[in-house]
Amino acid sequence: MSSLYILVEGEKTKPALFRAWLPLLIPKFGALTIPEDSERQNGFYLLAGYGYPSLLKRIKDAVEDIKLSRSSGVSWSRSTLRSARSKR
Repeated sequence: MSSLYILVEGEKTKPALFRAWLPLLIPKFGALTIPEDSERQNGFYLLAGYGYPSLLKRIKDAVEDIKLSRSSGVSWSRSTLRSARSKR
């Protein structure tokens, strides 16, 4: 399985935009409600950052989610990890 883990800055508008936009760009990917769902299906998990400075804590949470899921065999898209690194 392959999944995208997406952290957006905003609270309402950006998550809504990405939830509507991504299925159009990647029809095989649906929205996942929890990161663990990626073990069963391709999709994207969206995490709202709630703006600065809350976003900083959410980045740490996202990294921990990815580490935990990778140890259980989930394959997150490398492009997701690259884009997260480029924003540092």
